[in-house]
Amino acid sequence: MGKSKKAKRPAGNSAAAAAAAAGMARPGIGDVTKMLMERRARWIGTIGSVFEDENLGKVPRVEKPGSSIFKPAEMAQLLKREKEQWDEEVEEE
Repeated sequence: MGKSKKAKRPAGNSAAAAAAAAGMARPGIGDVTKMLMERRARWIGTIGSVFEDENLGKVPRVEKPGSSIFKPAEMAQLLKREKEQWDEEVEEE
């Protein structure tokens, strides 16, 4: 009896994973977030001065614990889809 092979993990620390990730044309979450933050800053700088609301430049915070935009049922579905995508990517390799 020989040893069984280990299952490949998505986002592994191997050189092959780094090479595959380098060829992808998907923007990182940081790029999109940075773009939105820059747009918001420009909007506040140009149009924001028209409004008298002093809270306009402040980022709204959650005051109620159950008022998240990430509902547990929706997050469970999204996590399930992401794991399925990982499995498909591993099978393609």
